[in-house]
This record gives sequence, C-alpha cells and structure tokens, in this order.
Amino acid sequence: MSFFRKAMDYLGLGEDDAYDDYDDQDAPDRAGGVSRSDPRRGDFDDTGSRPVARQVTPRDTDPIPPRRVGVDDSSILPRPVSGRPSSTVRTIGGSVQGEPHTVKAIRFNDIQEVANRYRDGQPVILNTEGCDDEVARRMIDFSSGLCYALHGKIEKVARGVYLLKPAPRSSADY
Repeated sequence: MSFFRKAMDYLGLGEDDAYDDYDDQDAPDRAGGVSRSDPRRGDFDDTGSRPVARQVTPRDTDPIPPRRVGVDDSSILPRPVSGRPSSTVRTIGGSVQGEPHTVKAIRFNDIQEVANRYRDGQPVILNTEGCDDEVARRMIDFSSGLCYALHGKIEKVARGVYLLKPAPRSSADY
C-alpha cells in the first residue's frame, strides 16, 4: 500500500472494504418486519458481534413518582449572595452624570478637557463653531478616534456641534 493510500485511509477519505457486506443484511423484509438478526430478540449475526445495549421500550421504564406534598423543607436556608447588605444601590447607566458637559473649543489644546470628561463616562458636547476649519477637523478626527477606542458614539447635532456619547458601562466595570 502506498503512502498516499495509507494517508487517505487514515483521514477517512479512502474506500473502506469492511462495509461492503452490510448492504442487505439488516434490511426489513416485505412484510414490514425486521430481518433475522434483530438485536431486540438477542440474535447474533455470523461475525460474532452482539448488541451493545438492549432497546428500552415504554413498558420497561418506571413511572415518575408523584411529588410529595407534605415535604418539610424548613431546615433549608438560602445561601446569602454576598456579605454586603442588599440595600446598596449602584447605577449601571452609561454616564457618571446625567447632563452632558459642553466644551466650546477654540484651540486644539481644548480637546484635553473633552477627552478627560469622556474617559470618565460623561457625555460631551463639542462646539467647534468659533475655531478655524483646519483645527475643527483635527478636533473631530481626535474625537472620533477617542469614541472608537472607548466603544462610544459620536453624532453631529448641528453645523460644528457634535455629541460624544460614551458606551454604557456593564456591572463588570465596577
């Protein structure tokens, strides 16, 4: 046998001669019954194999016992989830503060305040109406990169005014 034939047989791509004898052996007969080698009857074929497990019929299974109504489970106590009192309330919302912080940017150095507030989870309104077009473009590019990096969103509210919305925080962030 060649190397490629062995490799194909190993990978299961070659012909398997062991299955050639299984064509008509277990086929049902015309009367609707099962052939002579029926594993439910305990018959064995000529190869010496036997069924792995007997087939379970509905009459072999035990019925499910009814639930006892008068069960006393008073000795079972629920396990506390944590050591902290359950009256602790935490916000899981998207921002630290509800109101967005407004920044009227004139120079590119003003973008630092936008980044700090946004990083802390507060929505920021960036107003670039009073600055040069080239500086405004740099601010928008920086802000969009900031939103992308922190999984937030940026929306154009008006001409030269943008809203930076931080991603909602999950409880795993706390």
